[in-house]
Amino acid sequence: MKLENQTIIFLMLTQIIYSLIQGIAETFPISSSAHIFLTDFFSKKIPFLANKMTPLPAEIMPLLDVCLHMGSFFAIIIYFRKTLWKIVSGVFSGIFKLQHTPGLSGLLMIIMATIPTIIVGYFSKKYFKIPITLLSLGIAFVVFGLLHMISEKMTTPEDSVISFRQAIIIGVAQVLALVPGSSRLGVCVTASRFLKIKPWQGIEFAFILSLPVLLGAASLSTYDFYKTGGNLQLVLNLWPIIAGTFIVNLMMFPILRRLVMRFSLFIFGLYRFLLGSFLIYYSYFLMK
Repeated sequence: MKLENQTIIFLMLTQIIYSLIQGIAETFPISSSAHIFLTDFFSKKIPFLANKMTPLPAEIMPLLDVCLHMGSFFAIIIYFRKTLWKIVSGVFSGIFKLQHTPGLSGLLMIIMATIPTIIVGYFSKKYFKIPITLLSLGIAFVVFGLLHMISEKMTTPEDSVISFRQAIIIGVAQVLALVPGSSRLGVCVTASRFLKIKPWQGIEFAFILSLPVLLGAASLSTYDFYKTGGNLQLVLNLWPIIAGTFIVNLMMFPILRRLVMRFSLFIFGLYRFLLGSFLIYYSYFLMK
């Protein structure tokens, strides 16, 4: 694939923009996929961005979502490596010593909480798909933003240790993340707040819970791409997106932790509500 120098520069700029959006929106509970969609939509409406953002070659578009989420996947592993190591070492310790360990409990909770999303995600991908439109995103932002704000204002965190019951409820709630614009992190955080789990513990569990989902979705999308005759070597053209998303995610995690420890995530619920209201208004009155 040969591209002129100016095209390559604009293509790199486009990938940097995607990386920034994914890295920020995946770290905070505001839905990264929705913001990627909104960026594509409104960039065509703004002359400056329309002239600067170069559409990615059609043959590598199916891998875009894979690369964006893999950057986040590796960032989550690095940032939460201590917690993940405790789980992994606890699993091996329990197996070798033939006894129950916190690591085994953690792994079982992740597995049990992931099963609902795998089942519903498989059938939804095979039999039906919710269309992504400005109106559908607007409604999702308003509904889930309201639920998020309510959970932040009407509950008092008490539990610093997540139980099996709470993990399964969060896992069931994660199914709602299949709705475009709902935000997987936002859904899990909202559920954990209603369950009175301390904010950072809920967020940490939500990110760790996302690992099998991100890996599974990326693997399935890659397999589908390969099965339809796609050239996997084209992923090399998207390495800036993987690297950029990885770096931005790692930069955002400490900011998220400080926000949670000192304030609350109410502002993100309000942001989604206001953005959703604008999208609904735009869909009905401004879109031609």
